[in-house]
Amino acid sequence: MAQQNNSDTRAKRSDENSTASEQAARVFGVLFILIGLVLVAVLIGGFIISRLPYRVDPNLPIPTLDSVEPFTGEDTITVRGAVLPGETVALYIDDERYSDTVETNEDGEFEFIDLELEEEGDIAFETAVVRGGLFKRRSELSNEVITTVDWTAPSPEIALEYNENADASTTNISGTTEPNATIIVQGPADQYEATADEEGNFTVSDIALIEGSNEFTVRVRDQAGNEVLAQEKAIIAFAGAGAINGDGATDSRSPESLPESAGELERAMEILAGNKLMAFIALTAIAAFAGSSSVVYRLSKKQG
Repeated sequence: MAQQNNSDTRAKRSDENSTASEQAARVFGVLFILIGLVLVAVLIGGFIISRLPYRVDPNLPIPTLDSVEPFTGEDTITVRGAVLPGETVALYIDDERYSDTVETNEDGEFEFIDLELEEEGDIAFETAVVRGGLFKRRSELSNEVITTVDWTAPSPEIALEYNENADASTTNISGTTEPNATIIVQGPADQYEATADEEGNFTVSDIALIEGSNEFTVRVRDQAGNEVLAQEKAIIAFAGAGAINGDGATDSRSPESLPESAGELERAMEILAGNKLMAFIALTAIAAFAGSSSVVYRLSKKQG
């Protein structure tokens, strides 16, 4: 009978211990769930707060951005500026905040290096000083700088206008292309450049010609640096020195040739005044000496 009572007592205690363990497990389980929920809530709240717009603080210093190239054909760009040393600077691209921030150096300078350009067109950059933890503040935005991204080369189809048979040693080549583009004309020896106007019209002037056929290639470079070789070439014939012009005179510019037209006295005098002048003087002196000797000889013969 006593043994049975002891067994019952031990069983009862075992049940009580088991019940207490289950209750403790439930409590710890609830605590872990509550802590997990709190952590999740904190993380969500922190994420939401971090995505909130910066509160503008007019007392914070405002950065100044350096100018950028107005046109670019590159895939990346670097934006530089300055503010006070030790500040944190945020970048805004087309009014959207860039994910990274940078710190200014001891001179207050900062730079966002090799920002990827994703599409063509105008892109605006601004910056602001930012401070604070979860509840961030920023300064007013800096000055805005804009660049135009252009990866498209100009059209190679341009119409050239020129005189195919030149009657002078220099000529002009005109045409129409992309507005404000640079025109590069490459000849047999020299290269010439001109800039198209707002409507794309251009004239490359004073292009030197050599005797015979002159072939010129034309390249077009836009403001972003994209360049293309034009499909059309300019081929100009020049007869060269000695060609008879419409006035019956030669177009020769050779210093060894006397002009053939009337009224070219000044040109003739220039040539006579050159290297041939001494020879002319010498011949004149010889003729004068011979003439005077002959006169003296005749006079002496008559007197004798």
